[in-house]
This record gives sequence, structure tokens and C-alpha cells, in this order.
Amino acid sequence: MMPAVVLLGLYFVSDRPAPGLEPNRFHAWAVDRTATGWSRLRPLQGPVNEKGNTEFVSFAGNGNLYFTSDRGNSFDVYCSRLVNGKYQPAESLGAAINDGRYTIEAFVAPDESYLLLGSFARDSLGNADVYISYNHAGTWSKPSIWARRSIRGRATTVRASLPTESTCCFPASEAFLPKSATSLSPTANSWNVCREP
Repeated sequence: MMPAVVLLGLYFVSDRPAPGLEPNRFHAWAVDRTATGWSRLRPLQGPVNEKGNTEFVSFAGNGNLYFTSDRGNSFDVYCSRLVNGKYQPAESLGAAINDGRYTIEAFVAPDESYLLLGSFARDSLGNADVYISYNHAGTWSKPSIWARRSIRGRATTVRASLPTESTCCFPASEAFLPKSATSLSPTANSWNVCREP
């Protein structure tokens, strides 16, 4: 699964076994950057790994953890808030986002002002698309297809991330992208990681 780099750590999901984890499920893992390299792998503690499969994790600047999980009836988006150094029980982001669509990835802005969602939904232009939802005083808006037209189309596009203080988007798509986006792995009919200004 696609990893996320946050500050001095690397976060990803894996179905590798570990004590205390439900077998044959995907869980969130981390590895920390150290002065001499990388630490040993460790599963994340707390609500993120307590039930079902976890497909993707993303951190806000305040430490709040957003993730996708099938602990309900489908893959939905949840948030576990960091309060006094401890992660709180996972909260569904509500019916506007978790409306029956199949969301496998959710990237949150550092200030929690928006979410980019990799979703399989009825109004997708392809098999899946990147959607955006805005945070209005704690209430998330209904997701709409993201407006960057060069990464939209009839191909599956499920992930878009914007590194902190970056003006570039890094989507992942099955499309062989047009010249308006620069593919870092330009192979048709496979997953391409791209950079779009």
C-alpha cells in the first residue's frame, strides 16, 4: 500500500502478523527516522487498528489521525483526535462523506481545512476518482470531483497528496497522462505516480 511520510516517520498499512492484531487484516504501521537510519517497524497503537481493515492513514498538523477502514458496512473515513497525547475513539466523518461510496484513501490538509478522497463513487469519471471535501466549522461538505482536469478521465485515479508547503500535487493513476502532467513512471495501463504543478 502507498506509504505516507510525516515529519520524521514513515506510515503505511500491511497485513503482516503481530501480537495483539487481528490476523489476516490490514493494519497501520510506522517506522521512525533515527540519527543512524530507521527504527524497527511497529504497529500504531490506539483506535486506528482496533477493528477491521485499515487502508490509509493521514495526519493533520495537530496530530489528529485520519484513516479509512471497513469497520462499518464499507470503507469509510474516520478521525481519531489526539488529546493530551492520547488518541481518542475513532469518529465517523459523517453521512456527507461516508455516503455509501467506497473510499480507500483520505489525505487531510495540515490545517484540516479540506480532505482529498480516493473514492469509487457513482459520479466518478472513471473507475475511481479524487474528490475534495471542505471543512466548514467542523462539518464536512459533500465531496465533489477535484477540479484538476489533467488527472481526471476514464482511468482509475485514487490518490492525490500535497506535501506540506508544496504547490505540487502527486496523484496516482492508471492513466497514461497527457503532457500537462509529468509522469514519474510513464507506463500505460499501470499505476503511475505523477507530479502536477
